[in-house]
Amino acid sequence: MSEGLRPGWSWVAVCAVLVLAAPAHALDPSKRLHQYVNDGWSIERGLPQITVSAITQDAQGYLWVGTQAGLARFDGNRFTPYVLQDHPELQGAMVQALAATADGRIWVGTYKGLSVWEQGRLRAVPLSAEMGEGSHPVVDVLSLTPHGDTVEAATSLGTLEVRDGELQRIHGTQAEPSHAVLREEDALWVGVAGGIWRHHGAFATWMPLPDAASGAAVTRLLRDSDGRFWAGTARGLFRLEAGNLVPHAPADAVFRQPVGDLLEDRDGSLWVSTIDHLVRLRDGEQVELAGPGHPNVPANVRSLFEDTEGNLWLGSQSQGLFRLWDGWTYRYSQPEGLHDPVLWSVTRAADGRILMGSSDGLSVMREGRITPVLAGSDLPHPHVYTLLAEGERTWIGTRGGAVLMEGDALSTPRAFRELQGLQINAFLRSGAGPLWIATTGGLFSFDGDALTRFGAADGLGDPRVRIIVDEGPEGLLLGTQSGLVRFRDGVGQDEGTDQGLPANLDITAVARLDDGGLLLGTISERLFHFDGLSWLEISQAGDLPDNAAFFMAEDSHGWIWVAGIRGIYRFQASDLRRFREDPSRGLASEMLMNERGIYRGGQKGYCCNGAGLAKGFMHEDRLWLPSRDGLVSIAAEDVHHNEVPPQAVVERISHGGEVLRVASGETLGQLPGRNRDVSIEFTTTSLQQPDSVEIRYRLAGYDDAWHTLEDLSRRSVSYTNLPPGEYLFEVSAANNSGRWSDETAWVGFAVRPRFHETFWFYALIILAGAGLGGGVSRVRNRLLRQRQRELERLIDVRTADLEAANARLATASLTDALTGLHNRRYLREQLPHDLAFYARERGTTAADGQAMVLAIIDIDHFKAINDRHGHLAGDEVLCEFSARLLAQVRHGDYVVRWGGEEFLLVMRPMPHEQAPRLIERLRRAVADEPFHLGNGTSLPVTCSIGFTRFPLQGGKTGPVEWEGLVDLADRALYEVKRDNRNDWATFEPAADADEDHLARMLAQDPAALVEDGSLRLVRSPRAHATSD
Repeated sequence: MSEGLRPGWSWVAVCAVLVLAAPAHALDPSKRLHQYVNDGWSIERGLPQITVSAITQDAQGYLWVGTQAGLARFDGNRFTPYVLQDHPELQGAMVQALAATADGRIWVGTYKGLSVWEQGRLRAVPLSAEMGEGSHPVVDVLSLTPHGDTVEAATSLGTLEVRDGELQRIHGTQAEPSHAVLREEDALWVGVAGGIWRHHGAFATWMPLPDAASGAAVTRLLRDSDGRFWAGTARGLFRLEAGNLVPHAPADAVFRQPVGDLLEDRDGSLWVSTIDHLVRLRDGEQVELAGPGHPNVPANVRSLFEDTEGNLWLGSQSQGLFRLWDGWTYRYSQPEGLHDPVLWSVTRAADGRILMGSSDGLSVMREGRITPVLAGSDLPHPHVYTLLAEGERTWIGTRGGAVLMEGDALSTPRAFRELQGLQINAFLRSGAGPLWIATTGGLFSFDGDALTRFGAADGLGDPRVRIIVDEGPEGLLLGTQSGLVRFRDGVGQDEGTDQGLPANLDITAVARLDDGGLLLGTISERLFHFDGLSWLEISQAGDLPDNAAFFMAEDSHGWIWVAGIRGIYRFQASDLRRFREDPSRGLASEMLMNERGIYRGGQKGYCCNGAGLAKGFMHEDRLWLPSRDGLVSIAAEDVHHNEVPPQAVVERISHGGEVLRVASGETLGQLPGRNRDVSIEFTTTSLQQPDSVEIRYRLAGYDDAWHTLEDLSRRSVSYTNLPPGEYLFEVSAANNSGRWSDETAWVGFAVRPRFHETFWFYALIILAGAGLGGGVSRVRNRLLRQRQRELERLIDVRTADLEAANARLATASLTDALTGLHNRRYLREQLPHDLAFYARERGTTAADGQAMVLAIIDIDHFKAINDRHGHLAGDEVLCEFSARLLAQVRHGDYVVRWGGEEFLLVMRPMPHEQAPRLIERLRRAVADEPFHLGNGTSLPVTCSIGFTRFPLQGGKTGPVEWEGLVDLADRALYEVKRDNRNDWATFEPAADADEDHLARMLAQDPAALVEDGSLRLVRSPRAHATSD
């Protein structure tokens, strides 16, 4: 391998970087357990077995997991199993203890002995001849503790160490079975039945358990950072005081349960797991207890581990592996006492209370605890859609009117009878003036006695007002569902259209920035900025995340926050000003929370609800937002980026039918044989958000350009028919925060030339050519004439072939290569024509009372199929799924592969009532028969379906954008996937929906119909039966 292709570092340096790197923060102790971000893995995602009894991490960043059916290595994306059938060097299938030593080895304790992972393979560690004598040919390894580059073990044969490559008894220790072992610098602690031995040099000290626990085995030992010594036993938790083991909190039954594991994290929190609970202690005192049914903690946690990124891993008895990490938000929901988690409004009272309007009344939060104030049945409508707190008075706007709460008394001012049946979107007090009320039926002012309505006759082209902004002497700015309006002296006038703001925008949020500029968000996920001279759309030009903004604010650090139905993102105000000066620079933004787990989308979680006022507030730079799962809070100080660099690793090279395990930094030399096809597997070990890493690779010597891996689930690349030469494959990675690996992983190899590619071959050709020169000239002329005639004939043939190939190419460009279905391009070209044709035909006898149906169909848990059975099996499922869909559709319907495991079905007009039956038939065609993978394996597969009709039932029709119909179907699909899956849902007009409004908004912004209540979600009868 030439020096020019080899980076100047070694693999040893990589290990040193990881070991010596500053560790990440531990879990934030100020958060409660349910506020951390949680994810889990079990057998459906590749874990060998559901019981996780031990966890550790190696120098490359891999997580090692011990189960009752073997060992697994995890890179955040996939598990690599090491089971007894394939790896007889693993002494036993039931893994009970794991330990990582400084030299990079992983020690594996099983119920039949000790093994070690070193240099890319497992090796059994034998018992010494002395230990193997008698009736105990095997040893049950229960606990391991690192000691330099080796380990010491608590076993059924006593306390052993690895010496001279064998398990031997530690000098001076007892032969009785031991259950736990802990090595400190000057002492060895050994837990046995009834107490603890402390070995110091040639001396041993016995510390028994109290009489009440005299027979209990000590299974866990830990000394915390404050010097306290803890012992976990089959009879509960004990601590060492003045040389005596005493029970911790003896009056608390939780601490009398058998202890599963003990762990102190880097912040000093002590975690104690028992059969039914996970307990957090600080300074020796309990600060949190998670019991059965906790949303973030599985039952019976057997093992605990904190990785280099500060994630807390929990291994359970029956539910697999779980990971907790801080995330960036605080969430206050049902665990804090919230009755209904769906919030529509939030505001802060002058005394610091936070008032929250939900789908079932009003609640208040004080010091992190939530109590109900008003039930939904006490209000004109259960949904509290907006709020305004003024001292002891709270104005409450619902979807069906408004009321006033003074202290604990609820009343309805006489004048408010005019508001009955209207959705109240906003209250605003303009100085000492009247109370302004924005509704779906116009703008109202209330002087304390009477209401005055302003509508179309007063310049409000669309009386559906969502937003009110007090502009002082300049009057009010109104955000309506059809544009921005300046309202002054009782008269409204369209605002902004002369400065570049498009007309007829459905406005969801307006915010005044610190420099006087304006931000305006719409339900169609567009964001506009006004700098005092002109409006500029910054969402598309600035490449901001898609989001229908419901709340926007600027904090004192210069961050502009945008919260909406898709999540929360932010960007710097200074970057916005630079972007206005030069749009080519782009506008850097950061997504901090999202609902769908998108790439680099921050933490996954529900956000945010409503369009109007009281959709959030900022207090002391902290945002408080209503969501579909309680109250969400976030501030700049909460956003801690993952500064632990990931490690890129080259794992395997496949060549000529052989798989070569390689180490990063290894030079293989010439690959054997004549085969020139090479496949390289690689990965990165970043565990916090593995779905948001970035991996780049290149094959220097073949293509020096770096390429980004598009499919993170397939961490491999293949090269075919490589030319002879020397190659260096390099891979680098970035974590979820964009922090790149410190070093590039690489492996070198060479492809040998064939004889006709060598110097000697060309030299022989030259010598032969010199002897044949004369004859060659005559033959050449004859051949040229013959070749000319052949070329003329071939031109005619190739011209015909080219025409046929162009026809095939046109078809292929509209077809998905794997399934043979139509692709997105076909849909974009065909569906607008179909909708336009049907809109023209609407009203004829043939079409009257009928509707087209558009359905999005998603294969449930498809990623788990890929992870467990492999991508070839996943492709088989996709192909059979496509065939089943095609078998169910009618002539004239068409199926499109929408992307990944999603399909889109367009069905020609049918009676409205027929659509649910056809959709249910589709669902059953998938679910009723297992899928056959071609290797004798059968697999149950289900799907979730969201669909919509055009026109909506009973509605008028007109021009419509097909993307809006897809969005409605996608929203229905999302509701199915959020619940039980294997089901379907659709949106239908509400009983009181206005037909003209339906037709107009279906053409402009169908999503708005869901927001304003014109459309209601309809679930299948199966869903209702399940919920009952």
